[in-house]
Amino acid sequence: MGNQNTIQYARLIEGTEKPGHTAELVSVDVQDPTKLVERPADDVTTLLEAFKRSAKRAPDTNYLGTRDEKAEGRPYKWRTWSEIDEITTSYALAVKDLGMVPEIHEENQTWKFMGIYAKNREEWAITNISNFKNSVVTVAFYDTLGPQAVEFVLRQTTLTSVSSAGQYVAGLIKLKKDGKANSLQNIVSFDEVSQDIINQGEQVGIKVHKFWDVVEHGRNAKNRLSEDQLEKPKPESVYMFSYTSGTTGDPKAVVSRHSNYLSAATAASEGVKEFNQDAIFISYLPLAHSLEQALFSVALIQTCRIGYYSGDPLKLLDDMQTLKPTLFPSVPRLYSKIYDRIMAGVKEKSAAQQWIFNRAVQSKLHYLQQDGSLTHKFYDTVVFKKLRDLLGGNVNLMVTGSAPIAAEVLNTLKVIFCAPIREGYGQTETSAPATLTHPYDPVSGHVGGPIPSVKIRLRDIPEMEYLSTDQPFPRGEVCFKGPSIFTGYFKADDKTSEAFDADGWLRSGDVGLLYPNGSIKIIDRAKNIFKLSQGEYIAPEKLENVYIQSPFIAQIFVYGDSLQAYLVAIIVVEPSTLKKWAAENSLDTENLKQHLTNDALTKAILADMNKLAVENKFNSLEKIKFIHLTLEQMTQENDLLTPTMKIKRNIAKKVYDKEITELYSRPL
Repeated sequence: MGNQNTIQYARLIEGTEKPGHTAELVSVDVQDPTKLVERPADDVTTLLEAFKRSAKRAPDTNYLGTRDEKAEGRPYKWRTWSEIDEITTSYALAVKDLGMVPEIHEENQTWKFMGIYAKNREEWAITNISNFKNSVVTVAFYDTLGPQAVEFVLRQTTLTSVSSAGQYVAGLIKLKKDGKANSLQNIVSFDEVSQDIINQGEQVGIKVHKFWDVVEHGRNAKNRLSEDQLEKPKPESVYMFSYTSGTTGDPKAVVSRHSNYLSAATAASEGVKEFNQDAIFISYLPLAHSLEQALFSVALIQTCRIGYYSGDPLKLLDDMQTLKPTLFPSVPRLYSKIYDRIMAGVKEKSAAQQWIFNRAVQSKLHYLQQDGSLTHKFYDTVVFKKLRDLLGGNVNLMVTGSAPIAAEVLNTLKVIFCAPIREGYGQTETSAPATLTHPYDPVSGHVGGPIPSVKIRLRDIPEMEYLSTDQPFPRGEVCFKGPSIFTGYFKADDKTSEAFDADGWLRSGDVGLLYPNGSIKIIDRAKNIFKLSQGEYIAPEKLENVYIQSPFIAQIFVYGDSLQAYLVAIIVVEPSTLKKWAAENSLDTENLKQHLTNDALTKAILADMNKLAVENKFNSLEKIKFIHLTLEQMTQENDLLTPTMKIKRNIAKKVYDKEITELYSRPL
């Protein structure tokens, strides 16, 4: 791991030791462990108050930007904080006046719900801000949800109104026509819709509104309604329902309060010089996901600008080159894709150009390890400028989370883009970040220490032989406590009880190792585990996160039968790597499917996987014995992935049952 004393992240609180647990861990930035960070200022206790503070601070400063499709070059067109304040108030007044969010009574309290079903765009944010101006809970839909999942959310929340992209309006109407969305009465379309669609809605009892017509209704209503008549939220008011991955069943609605996201976003952004009124975020990760919600909350608190992507991931780089953001958030899979693309491009250069590039990378990596520095006057100008320009040229901070990222990828991208990459770890239940790495920590392979709104402790898992007394480093299940932690799931008391231990600590399901400097390394999973016939526990997600680093593998599903002594895997082969392998072996590069049964390909992939297994010190049972190769992707459409791109393990077992049976029938 290297020198773990370079940066001190956290300290153990004396007197908090308890049998079966480590002492409680708190950020070194927290002076009094009983007073974790809750808000950016005493008079800012909700996300609405954070928005109002920024709108007052910088009323004429740009806030939300969208590409202007009618102008040459499609530049970004901006709305200021004061403009968004006026529009959101108008929308909130209209929604109230039109009776779109009636009070309902569930779980011994009163709720008002508004669904949002669209890709990231300014109307998403406007609806969201309007919701918390009137204490309306945002029910966030992933734009990739299939009809079955949409039906589940509508049924669980008895939603009466959804603000939606135009492309989903017909599908929502059909759900009601089929008797699967009986509560739905209003759809506000962000886009133009045909009269035929409007008529179809009327036939099933749905009023289809046009978004800007609703805003105008609110403006016209200001002669008889005022913002003072809206119900302002309290810190404990519910802000959003975020539906977490249903890897083994229906998704769970995480009930997130204003205080949760306000606390997490404050703790994660305080003292970060890159977060200021000149900062520009590119918004493309799903707004239904906690990471993007945390960034949205940071922008509210720190008065940052947000530019929305065009809605097409293939045009993201074009969006960034026009927007020129200062912050680029992403997930390990995309960072790996960027890394692979850069390295593939370098290999096509001349020998001299390759030598210069590799020397520049190695030189900067050396200085990164020495003192954490990321800039070099000569190399940054001569070697890396064109690569930095791919992301717009102004990125000064990058963020990653949701899964582990290879150290080689992380460090190489840091020196190429001349910007720190802060790795975060958390869950929807922790309002996204629970830990963060220091921007100039030269040591990689860990997820940093707790942010100032969270305390952490490790819980013994004796059946997996992870103990808080382990030497040289304590190990156990990572558990959280603090103001940014959620309090429960909607209509799922049993799941809520399972999520917390007897002392009220949230159990993550992840196994962590605690270094002396207070940083944590995620080493295993305590959930979704199974035993092989020898009685050894296997955590498939841990293995998948390593094996996916092979350039041959686009997706992987690791499976183990408790009556068998070894693991098998379904592998979706990366087409570009397969094409390259075929060319190197003088094989057809067009009809790639024919190579999937080629023993030489299977051996090459297994060899690469075994190399990764050795590098990560896997034991013999964690190595894959047999693999089945396919080019058919696991997607949400074929019900194999959740909205957060996690494998639905129960569904995958059924879908691949024939292949798994065949793999286990092979002679050893």
